[in-house]
Amino acid sequence: GARTDGNFTSGRTPGGTPFVVIDALGGVKGDDLLADNVAAKEAAKYVKTGTHYFIPQFRQLYTDNRTRFSFVGFLFCGGWMLYRKMYKLGTVFTVLWGLILLAQTYITLFYSNFLNNALETYRTLVTDSLTKFTSVTEVFSELFGSMTNEQIFIFVLYFVLGFITVLMRVICGICSNRWYYKHCMKSVAKIKAKSKSPEELEQNLNSRGGVNVPLAISLIAS
Repeated sequence: GARTDGNFTSGRTPGGTPFVVIDALGGVKGDDLLADNVAAKEAAKYVKTGTHYFIPQFRQLYTDNRTRFSFVGFLFCGGWMLYRKMYKLGTVFTVLWGLILLAQTYITLFYSNFLNNALETYRTLVTDSLTKFTSVTEVFSELFGSMTNEQIFIFVLYFVLGFITVLMRVICGICSNRWYYKHCMKSVAKIKAKSKSPEELEQNLNSRGGVNVPLAISLIAS
């Protein structure tokens, strides 16, 4: 027989093999509201994969306006959004990320010797700053003093682009669950408004929700 313990159902198969099944709603009741007109069981049918993680996060956002940091969002940013069918936001982040990557690649290809020398000079100046310089301004003044305006621009741009990519990751990590929650609640509400029967609602939730696996594979492959 099987027994339920918290968020898990455990027991044995007829052959005696033990099993544990994770609660698909992560402990949230199917009729619990995640938005004004969206129940947990309806959102789960739209989310499909990872419901044991997302449904509790959605419930917490609805009741307490709080959620966890998303490490998947931090690592994959726009690619994860496209995988989760947040196409507009995912496209913006992916295009921006691609442009930054192109710029960084261009700088690396055509200014590699300059960058390596500049970075080595910078490390030396930072090491000497404890005895030779009295402020960070003096360090950069010494560094930029031997550069042309174009070289200064390239050097600064290289680090700014790196900072932007880190900032994008942090923003995605902080906001991904919240963005996905808003996307799911808005999508489910629209589907419910257009569905004329419970059967049609379930069919529409299944067909329009879930994830875009082929797109995710193509992004990883590229």
